[in-house]
Amino acid sequence: MLRELDDLKVQLEEQGGATAVQVDTNRKREAELTQLRMDVAAQNDDHEKMVNDTRKKQAVAIGELEEQMEAVKKSKGKLEKDVHRLNSELIDSSEQLEESKKLKVLYISERVEEQ
Repeated sequence: MLRELDDLKVQLEEQGGATAVQVDTNRKREAELTQLRMDVAAQNDDHEKMVNDTRKKQAVAIGELEEQMEAVKKSKGKLEKDVHRLNSELIDSSEQLEESKKLKVLYISERVEEQ
């Protein structure tokens, strides 16, 4: 029985040593896991900052493009008004030219008749 008791003590000591190694290994693994979690969290933060910066830049670019589009629309409207005005002036000038031609023909015909 003493021998069995000694064998059990030896086994218990061996098991205790193995348990201490496992506890140490578990601590190391948990430390690694904690470090990995912190690394992932830092990378997520960096990624979120990058996404937010990109969104801000995109919003600024869209705002600038919208301003440019508004300016182009205003210019287009002004140019269309100018074209309309010039076409009206052209029509008026053409009518005046035709009237002048008729008057000239009439004047010449009257001069010819007088002679």
